[in-house]
Amino acid sequence: IYRNQFSCKPGGWAANAFDFRIKNLANTNVLSWGGRLLALWEGGKPFELDPTTLATVGENNLAGALKDGDQFTAHPRIDAAKKRLCGFQYQPNPVADETKLTFWEFGSKGFDLENKVVQTVPGFGFFHDFVVTPNYFVLSYAPTGLSFSALGWVVVGTKAMGQAIEFDKTKPARMLLIPRDGSAMTTIEVDTHFCFHFANGFEEGGRVVVDMVQADVLELGNSFASDAPLWRSADFGKLPRSTLWRYELAPDGQWSRRQLSESPLEFPGIPPRLSGQRHRFAYCAAMGSKE
Repeated sequence: IYRNQFSCKPGGWAANAFDFRIKNLANTNVLSWGGRLLALWEGGKPFELDPTTLATVGENNLAGALKDGDQFTAHPRIDAAKKRLCGFQYQPNPVADETKLTFWEFGSKGFDLENKVVQTVPGFGFFHDFVVTPNYFVLSYAPTGLSFSALGWVVVGTKAMGQAIEFDKTKPARMLLIPRDGSAMTTIEVDTHFCFHFANGFEEGGRVVVDMVQADVLELGNSFASDAPLWRSADFGKLPRSTLWRYELAPDGQWSRRQLSESPLEFPGIPPRLSGQRHRFAYCAAMGSKE
């Protein structure tokens, strides 16, 4: 049994103190690409599965593109026009107070590496999803940070790492436009929010258009307060409402946004053939009422 980002092992502090081992859960998404079936989780490398029996084959480094210490997103994106698979990782460095971002692009027939871009942003970045447009990788950089006092409790085994992540409601979020050609990125300050999942992004009239689900604050849930599963113990009436918004971002820093739906929803998706291109509909898991 392992500790993980958002949970501790049974047995209290004595079973968790100074134990920093993390298990690769590979439990968030699945991907079929280049004749391989991969189970994905942003905290580790993909796990390959036998596509017929679903038996575990083992960790896969994507034909050597992922080096020791590299991870791979749970939400890769397809550039439908170029027929490329795009993925990323984020690696916070609390000592240097910066976060390294790495993006990979793979060819249509497998995992031949077509492009790799590395950028660094200041502070503690916490990113779950991204989108790709013809010229950019796009991320939403929420005002997150680490509580160093909480990290002490993580070390001695009374808290999990997720409890050390803080959200600062007084600071703006930032949209990152990261050119796929490796040139300097553009950072645009926008309203305060947290985004777990994007629907899609595309370019139109010199602007980058991004549809995403966002909430006013980051809520990871307090899964440490009870032995009951979070979905049984959470007070959903007090959780922040996640709704669908469209952002239009210009490389000169201008931006605007508008709400596309007032319904509480999550997990937006579009037809893969339109990924990175203009779309008309986004399909989401939604509640039946705004109340």
